[in-house]
Amino acid sequence: MRKNLVGMIYAYLVCFVSVCVLLGCIISGLYGIFKIMSPETTLSRRERDKILTVEKFKLSLEKSNKVSKSEKKIILSDEEIKVKYEEEKKAVLIAEKQEGIQSIIYMIISIIVCIPLYFIHIKFANKFGEKEVV
Repeated sequence: MRKNLVGMIYAYLVCFVSVCVLLGCIISGLYGIFKIMSPETTLSRRERDKILTVEKFKLSLEKSNKVSKSEKKIILSDEEIKVKYEEEKKAVLIAEKQEGIQSIIYMIISIIVCIPLYFIHIKFANKFGEKEVV
């Protein structure tokens, strides 16, 4: 009887943990879908501020130029700055979309692992419960 109780508690505990993990991964996956659909809205504040406008991008370039210890100061024309800004913006948005894809992959993997784990352990819990009643 005690052995059945321990087995039943274990099985229900595994079921509970698998449901919690599954819910967390589904929420993360839904956020990943949102990242893919609208990467501009899910950027961190630092990344968003950097690519918000060309002027802010120019300021961040100047700031990084002052911080660098090299003696050569890189001076870019406005056209070169615009080209660099567009490249940086594109790279940041692509990175955000890739993070979204990664979240969706984690969600799919967790679904593949957690659902069978849940059903296997719920069967074990039911078997332990039937043995105790009889």
